[in-house]
Amino acid sequence: MMAALVVRNPGQHRHAGEALLAALKLEARAAEAWDKDSVRRALAEVLDGAREAFESGEEARLPPVPEARIEALDRLPEEDCAAFLDRLGREFTVDQALLLPRLQTASLARKKALLRALGAVATGGTPFFHAVWPFTSDPDEEIAALAIAACGATCSDQARMRLTARLRGAIVRDDAAAARPLLSGLRGCLYDGAVWTAALSLPCEIARRLAIEGLEYAAVLRGPAIELLNEAARRESNEELRRRMVRLLRDR
Repeated sequence: MMAALVVRNPGQHRHAGEALLAALKLEARAAEAWDKDSVRRALAEVLDGAREAFESGEEARLPPVPEARIEALDRLPEEDCAAFLDRLGREFTVDQALLLPRLQTASLARKKALLRALGAVATGGTPFFHAVWPFTSDPDEEIAALAIAACGATCSDQARMRLTARLRGAIVRDDAAAARPLLSGLRGCLYDGAVWTAALSLPCEIARRLAIEGLEYAAVLRGPAIELLNEAARRESNEELRRRMVRLLRDR
């Protein structure tokens, strides 16, 4: 339901307008399955938030980051990079073009910090995907998950569709190692509950935990997805995971 998507998860998008866009895309796929009153209430709340953000000019108050501040990143110890980039993101508007060239030559720790920062500022485009997409298949699961999250945060429906297709393939093959970074990275930009519930069949407790987190975060449950979740709850041996599945079924 849209109420679950928007009202229960108000922080899943950086801007209220993006939350509205995501909700409308979902509505276009399955409008007949949604309660009209919930849709009206959810849209009203999102539109109110979008109007308040526009009127307050919140985004306009952040100045562009000085290039010299980004260059200072190259001189920092690795362990300080993530906190430095996080602070820059709170104080300035960071252009992804200043971060992308540093990816290829970065050490492992710097690469993780850069990908995490890109996930907050990514706008997409050819240079972005040329630099970031290869890392979505990185053997380091955290690197892959961060790159997947950064690609999913852009406005590219094609990128999300390709990543979702990759996740579906990993689930069909019972390939938990391939599924884990996708489950982690797609949380917050993949709303199809059927994909998340299908991942509950994976023979890996970590992967099932990530699938439950995806369901709890923003997924829309309906029809076959509810049946899959019921089946998964019945066969789940981990009591904590089973309780979370039961809660999802109760709160859907």
